[in-house]
Amino acid sequence: MTKNEKVMFWRRHVADCQASGLSGRAYAKRAGISVSDLSYWRKRSAANPETRASAAGCDTGFLPIRLGGARAADSPALEIGLVSGRLIRLTGPVDPEWLAAVIQLLETPCC
Repeated sequence: MTKNEKVMFWRRHVADCQASGLSGRAYAKRAGISVSDLSYWRKRSAANPETRASAAGCDTGFLPIRLGGARAADSPALEIGLVSGRLIRLTGPVDPEWLAAVIQLLETPCC
C-alpha cells in the first residue's frame, strides 16, 4: 500500500467511524482494524484539519471554496454538507477563520 493509499484508507475509516455513531472500539472491532491505529488516525485528523482534504478535495467531504463578493439579496443561502451528515446553512457573509473553526469543532469526534 502506498503512503497515499494508506492515508486515504484511514481517512475513510475515521469518517465512517464518525458517521457510524459507534465508539472507536466498537467500530474498529466491526471493521476488523486495530483500535490503536484508529485512535492514532482520529487524533491526527483532529489535530491537522488541513490534512483531511485530499488533492482532489473530495475524499473527506470537503471541497475547496473561494469566498468573496457580495451575495444578491434574492440568491439562495450557501449550504455546506459535512461528512457527519450535518448541514451548515449560511445566509450572509462570515469570517473564513470562524467558519473553519466551526467545521473543525463539528467534525471532531467527541469520543
